[in-house]
Parts: sequence; structure tokens; C-alpha cells
Amino acid sequence: MLELEMLNNLMQEVKGKFIAGAERRLSSMLSTLERLEQSPADAAALSDLKNHFHNLAGTGSADSFPHLTTLGRVGARECGAMLAEQSFPGAVELKRWRGFWQTMREELTPEKEVGGPSLEKAPAVAEQTFEILSSPWRQRL
Repeated sequence: MLELEMLNNLMQEVKGKFIAGAERRLSSMLSTLERLEQSPADAAALSDLKNHFHNLAGTGSADSFPHLTTLGRVGARECGAMLAEQSFPGAVELKRWRGFWQTMREELTPEKEVGGPSLEKAPAVAEQTFEILSSPWRQRL
């Protein structure tokens, strides 16, 4: 039993470090979104945002944050498509990506507040993810 308790403690420590790192990434991502909102034709900022989404998608899958992973993958793909087309985001895309950011942040919040997944917030986060992924803009990709 002591070994199981030690393993649980280690897992909680690892998850805490993951959340702290993800929060730093989300903070940096918000700064990048703000740069794009000020200058939508900033290709470097769009590339940075793509990298933020990509990194969060990868780390989310490593620690059971499915919405972080899904939205990160979709965001990275959308930014990558714009970069490949040499196009830039408009107000609709920027609002959508800010919604991705908000949903990702909310997925991390219950872990920080109560030390475990919040079953009260889980349906709302899942619903937000579904709405984002099924929006008409998504059909373009």
C-alpha cells in the first residue's frame, strides 16, 4: 500500500509540474494572440501561435487533457493552413482561437483548484470543444 501511495504522490507531482508548464505556455500564447489581434498580417506571430497550439496538443495528450490535445491539434492545423496559403486571420479566426485558448485554460483550472478533475466543469468544457469543432468555419479545412 505504501508503494501505491508513493506512486500516487509522484503522479500528482508530475501533473502539478505539467499544469504549471501549460499555464506558462497559455500565458505566452495569449500574448501571441494579442499580437495577432493588433497586427493580423504578422506572419511571425501566426507561426508562433501555430507552435503554441502544437506544443500544447503534444503535452496535453501526455497527461490526459483531451480537450487541450484536440484544440491544440485543430489550432495548429488551422494556423499551418493559413501560413501555407500565405493568408492571415480575420476577426472570426482570432475570436475562434481566443475561444480555444479560453477552453484550454478552463480545462486546466479544475486541476489547480481542487487537486483533481472537476466533474462539474467537464460537461461544459466538452460542450465548448464540440461547438468549436462543429462551427461552420471548421468546414473550410
